[in-house]
Amino acid sequence: MASSNQKVENMFATTQTICAGRFLIDIPALATVVYGDLWGPYEIARYPNEAANIEAYLLRYAEKLKEDRTFASKQFLGPHSMLGKVINGAVSGQRLFFGVERGSSIFYEIHSLMPVGPDLFVQTGPSSHKDYASTVEILNSTARRIEPLHKNSVPTHPGFCIDGALIKDDVESDVEKIQMGVRLKEFPDVHFSIEMTRKDFRVESDAIEPRLEQARHRAFAMGWGAWYSRIKTLRKGSRTLGPWKGFEVLVHIPSRKEIGESHDFNFVALGVPKDPFVPTIDMKLDTGVRENHPGAVKPSVTDQEALYIWDRITTSIRLRPVTQAK
Repeated sequence: MASSNQKVENMFATTQTICAGRFLIDIPALATVVYGDLWGPYEIARYPNEAANIEAYLLRYAEKLKEDRTFASKQFLGPHSMLGKVINGAVSGQRLFFGVERGSSIFYEIHSLMPVGPDLFVQTGPSSHKDYASTVEILNSTARRIEPLHKNSVPTHPGFCIDGALIKDDVESDVEKIQMGVRLKEFPDVHFSIEMTRKDFRVESDAIEPRLEQARHRAFAMGWGAWYSRIKTLRKGSRTLGPWKGFEVLVHIPSRKEIGESHDFNFVALGVPKDPFVPTIDMKLDTGVRENHPGAVKPSVTDQEALYIWDRITTSIRLRPVTQAK
């Protein structure tokens, strides 16, 4: 007799291995990966096949600065200001542009434009007008250590994988963050996402348990108690997953007014502060998704199929083996 999970089992018959942060994840061969926020240690973005167009990006920053100058404080307007200046970085082809941070008006927003293979990576860090050299050095350090990462390739030396690149380790790790989503060709409405962040402190509010209690109180306070009581819990409780000791909640949410039914799976572990090998981790699986809205369409998978997809991906996560640098 064929398994009730035959459709999803067939999807995992052939897999691809993705390097995410310091870990490896196995996903279906036909799945695609999308990236959100990437930090290493400052925010960094990838522009595929744009390395040759670095001058055009510098011009865009210069145009944007024409508007942003109105946000700059007086110390940025003197003769010694770096505002609007472009300097060479530490590696060939790297350029740094000095803009202004809109949110504060007293900080530079320094963009480091780095050609890496055919791609352009831009890392952005804030700096005071007096000590921009320290921010420049951090940006230069990333430029010295970043190298291209070809699709489906798994590097063997120490470092942090982001979209299309590996940032090789420095003397000690700093802020590291990766957000990644997996989109399944066979089930387009099923979205899996993962976020891993190395933090200096344990943030208790990140845990699932208090958020669950808040959601329950809010539902009853708004008169949705009957609907909330119909949520079907498929699995709930503490779970150890690789180096993480966390909490998992897997539910099937019933429809409500204009919002359809959906699955909402979540695993969160707070990790170990300052340990890059046990970062805070937050994984989710949603179904019935259209334009990033769960419950927008009817889920294309059953409860058992959703559980199978969840378990196949989450149990595949493991620390990437490396050869120690000489």
